[in-house]
Amino acid sequence: MRGSPDEQRPGLFEDSSRMYQGFHIVRQIAVILGCIILTKSAMTTETIGIFETLIFLGQFVSLFWVNGLTQAFSAIYPKVAIIEKKSFISSTFIMFFGLAFISSALLIILRPVILPFLIESSYIEGFYWYCLFIFFNTPTLLIPLILMLKGDHKELFRFTIFYGIGYLLVFLLNLLFGGSLKNLLLLLNIFAFCLLVLSGGLSLSFDLRSYRLKWLKRLFLIGSPLILYSILSGLAPIFDAWLVQRIYSTKAVFAIYKYGAREFPLTITLVMGLGTALIPLVSEDLLRGMNKLKERSIKLYPFVAIVSILLILTSKYFFPVIFNNDFASSADIFNIYILIILVRMLYPQVILLGMKKTKSLLFISIIELFVNMLACTVLGIYLGLVGIAGGTLIACMAGKAIQIMYVQKRMGIKLSQYLHIKPYIVYSAGIIFAWIISLYLP
Repeated sequence: MRGSPDEQRPGLFEDSSRMYQGFHIVRQIAVILGCIILTKSAMTTETIGIFETLIFLGQFVSLFWVNGLTQAFSAIYPKVAIIEKKSFISSTFIMFFGLAFISSALLIILRPVILPFLIESSYIEGFYWYCLFIFFNTPTLLIPLILMLKGDHKELFRFTIFYGIGYLLVFLLNLLFGGSLKNLLLLLNIFAFCLLVLSGGLSLSFDLRSYRLKWLKRLFLIGSPLILYSILSGLAPIFDAWLVQRIYSTKAVFAIYKYGAREFPLTITLVMGLGTALIPLVSEDLLRGMNKLKERSIKLYPFVAIVSILLILTSKYFFPVIFNNDFASSADIFNIYILIILVRMLYPQVILLGMKKTKSLLFISIIELFVNMLACTVLGIYLGLVGIAGGTLIACMAGKAIQIMYVQKRMGIKLSQYLHIKPYIVYSAGIIFAWIISLYLP
């Protein structure tokens, strides 16, 4: 019968899960535009490399626990009683705030050990300013997920607009003020502080009884394996960045690698955002969750394939134009990272996360990390930056293959139950064929 709820799907601005994907698209586009503005400013490629190194240091101390606890929060929230949801949100935000402070403090205290190990230097410009940014910015990463789970699509839309415009203003104002690293970091801190105040208003309660230790215990109980999983998953890009720093001494080369070693924000956000948004549904109703995963993922295939093919075939020409000639070689790295979308379009991890198979994910991620370290090191030595990117692709493929086999062998769930296999193969073949053609383009 027509007119059923399933057929009358709400639009982007009325669907909190789709709006959540929209937020991540806006954020990633803002990051890319920020990078472009930097290359058009007075900053040298070497200084841009220093900024990318600061981001790398921030990820080293915070990315693992942010991802792990965010996934744990997403899995727990649907099962919390309505009357206790506000308490759960407030307690979680305070925990993020505390962990952000600890992360920043540890980075400062352990600076004499961490900096020489990660970047082969005991000093880097802007270090303390960026530590302050980690403290201000990290707790705000939880807010879009909170708004999505609450179904508050209007507030999520406003938060998205504020974030996108605010982030771009930081880089535009820095361009107007001379394009120095110090000005950029100062502006980033002002923006992050404003985000923190806004985030606190959206998540904190004035009732002190809302802050309960039981929520922190529950988060860490479920989140501990996820944190370990996130550590291992996060170690792969950290290791890649560390390897680049070891093979190449200049920060300019590191900037070239980082500008290429990123997946396209629009496609990756749509694909990954779909999986994240459906974890709560899989947790509540596995069969319905898998059907929804299968139904919604196939709708992404044509768009993802067309965008990926166009990017692969044109990246060699638009990279020097969008950035500058120093970043022309980033295109080859970028093309390999585009291929990772083929792995992202498979969703066994959503089933594993939804069914709380966190220990299994942890074991699989250990294998994936070892594959990454071995492949990136060997290929990096012989092929340079492109080899490190290729090693990352190989590791992603290996990890996903093991996840698929585990879900089928141990849980009895076939790939065809949550994936339209034939359309996936057809679109994947088109992307791979485009990449092969790109190798012969002038």
